[in-house]
Amino acid sequence: MIKKIGYSLVKSVLNLLLSVIFICVLLALIPDITADNYALRFKSYFITAVTFNYDISLARGFYISELVIDASQKTFLLIFVTLITVIMISLVIIILESLFNQNYILQIIVTVIKTISTLPVLIWASLLIFFAFIIWNAVPVYADLESDSLWIKTLVIALPVISLSLGDGMLMDFYLKIKNELSSLNQQQWVKSLRARGISTLKHKIRSLIVPIFNLVSSKITYLISGSIIVEYIFSWQGLGFLIWQVLMTPGAKDYPLLLACCKVLLITVIIISLIRDYIDFTLNPHLIEK
Repeated sequence: MIKKIGYSLVKSVLNLLLSVIFICVLLALIPDITADNYALRFKSYFITAVTFNYDISLARGFYISELVIDASQKTFLLIFVTLITVIMISLVIIILESLFNQNYILQIIVTVIKTISTLPVLIWASLLIFFAFIIWNAVPVYADLESDSLWIKTLVIALPVISLSLGDGMLMDFYLKIKNELSSLNQQQWVKSLRARGISTLKHKIRSLIVPIFNLVSSKITYLISGSIIVEYIFSWQGLGFLIWQVLMTPGAKDYPLLLACCKVLLITVIIISLIRDYIDFTLNPHLIEK
C-alpha cells in the first residue's frame, strides 16, 4: 500500500509541477517592459512559484502570503458550507421520499429541483442578485456582512451558497448518488439481517455513506472551485476567485505573483483531496493495491 500511495504522491506532485509550468508559460506571453525576453519572464515567474518568494503585492501593498491566506479562508468557507448544504438537502429529500413514497407534491418538488439545477452557476448567481435587488432593494455583496441588518447578512451568505448548490446540477448529482448508495445498502444481506433482529441500521448506513460521499466531493471539487470563482466575482465575495478577477481586470497592475499564488493554492487543494481519496480507496479496497 505504501508503494501505491507513494506512486500516487509522485504523480500528484508532477501534475502540480506541470500545471505551474503551464500557468507560467501563459503569463510569460504577456508583454512586460521590465523583462523583454520571453525566457526571462518565464524564468522569473517559475522561480517565484517554486520558491514561494511572492513578496509584496504591487497593487495592494500587503504581503501576498497574507492576502492569499485570508482569501483562502473565505473561499474554503463558501465551498464547505455549500457541500454541507447539498448533502443535508439530499438526505432530507431521500428521507421524505422514504416516508411519503407516493406523495405527488414531493415528486413535483423533486422534479422542479432536477429541472432548475441544470442551470449554470453563472445564471443562478446573476438571477439571485437581480431578484434580491428587485424584491428587497439590496445588492448583497461581501462588504454588507458588516451591516446592522441580519437579513442582509443572511442574503450575503445564502445567495452564493444557493448559486453553487443548484448550479451545474450539483444538488442533483449528490441526491442521486446518495440515493443510489442507500438503495444498494438496503439490498445488502447484513442490513437485512440487522433489520430482522430489530436493530437500527441508521448508524451503520451513515458510516457506509462516508466514503462514497467523500469520493463524490473529491470528484466535484474542481467544479466547486470553478463555480466559486464566478460566484465570488458576482457577489464580491473576497476569496481567491475575487482576487483572481481583480488581478485580471485591473489594467497595468502586473500583480502576477498574486495570481500565481492563488492558482497554486487551488491546485494544491485539488491534489490533497485527490491523495486523500486514493488513500481511502487503497485502505478500504486492498485489491486495488495488487493492480
